[in-house]
Amino acid sequence: MDYTVRAGIEPGSNEDHLNTVSRGFQSMKRTAHNRLSENKPSKTVIGQLQHRFMVGNWRWCQWALLDAQAGINSQRELLPLYAGMYSEKMLRVRRKMNRTSDQQKKQGYLSRISKLEKLKAEV
Repeated sequence: MDYTVRAGIEPGSNEDHLNTVSRGFQSMKRTAHNRLSENKPSKTVIGQLQHRFMVGNWRWCQWALLDAQAGINSQRELLPLYAGMYSEKMLRVRRKMNRTSDQQKKQGYLSRISKLEKLKAEV
């Protein structure tokens, strides 16, 4: 069971230590995110984090891993939304292209559509 203890920090007391700890935890989260993106198993990632950051408490590694997993899951949930967004943008550009008779503008619209198609394919 985890416990949360509320505490206050007086100005000038342990701010440097707190900054160091928080910077280390953010590095652990980034590393965990990168390892999960490489499809490494969770247990392996926790071991790598413990070894790399020399953390005695494995819970910190586990929390960093959970934060990284949450970030990846939220990105995956947003993929259909992004794909729909690019489709709507392409539709609006096509409508503009059909209304104009200027060839130079049409070329610009075509290049915009091709860029949007590339971005949609990436998503």
